[in-house]
Amino acid sequence: MKMKKALILLLLIANLGLGVQSFAITQDELNAQVDEAALNRDIRKLLSLAGKYPNDKILLITIGWFYANEGNSSEAKKWYLKAIESGSSLAYFYLGRAYVESEEYKKGLDCLLEYNKILKEILIENPYYMDYVPEYYYWTAEAYYGLGDYKNAKNWYLLAIDYIKQDNYFFGHPEQGLGIVSRDEKNYKEAEKWFLASIRKGFLRSYYSLSLLYEEINDIEALKKSVREGIVKARNAGNTELVKDLEKRLREAAK
Repeated sequence: MKMKKALILLLLIANLGLGVQSFAITQDELNAQVDEAALNRDIRKLLSLAGKYPNDKILLITIGWFYANEGNSSEAKKWYLKAIESGSSLAYFYLGRAYVESEEYKKGLDCLLEYNKILKEILIENPYYMDYVPEYYYWTAEAYYGLGDYKNAKNWYLLAIDYIKQDNYFFGHPEQGLGIVSRDEKNYKEAEKWFLASIRKGFLRSYYSLSLLYEEINDIEALKKSVREGIVKARNAGNTELVKDLEKRLREAAK
């Protein structure tokens, strides 16, 4: 679902005029081919299209997005840069996120703030894009956090919370971020509040962060109780990786 929505967004922006050029086929026909190839994870088809239409911004971003989803950050950045060279402002967002994910926070923040310059224009053209604003806010917060700027990180996490919707992939993530910032600042009550808020929204990974908080304040009973609760919920959700991580935490607490 996240993949499909991301593709719909890219093609929507293209139809706003941010990725149009002269084609032997129409832009809509090219968009349909890009959409189909990406959904089928057909990178050969995408690269073939890029050979024919090397300056199509949305196609270049989609190839970068494909590599990012495959975990190939360096290749993703290469294609996002190609999109920027072709005049895409939207690519600054995707490149900024890629930099933040690879812990190159200064480069990431620079790209994200560059993208911010066109955000209002995009929203005016099509309010549908508002559904994706929380992700931009979230990654900007992550960039500030990585740079140790907790004040700005908290402000951007709060912005993400204000706009996020329940069906968004990042539902509960900003609260997790605020919990981590508060824990780093030794504001443990505030950290606990945000981790619990994240859990209530269904982001179960916050159980792990909560266990680290309880360990730091030496509340082992609270740690055990929260971890046991997290294991049950993670198991019910089919999150086997989190179950293993929490079970490890429980074994460590028992020593």
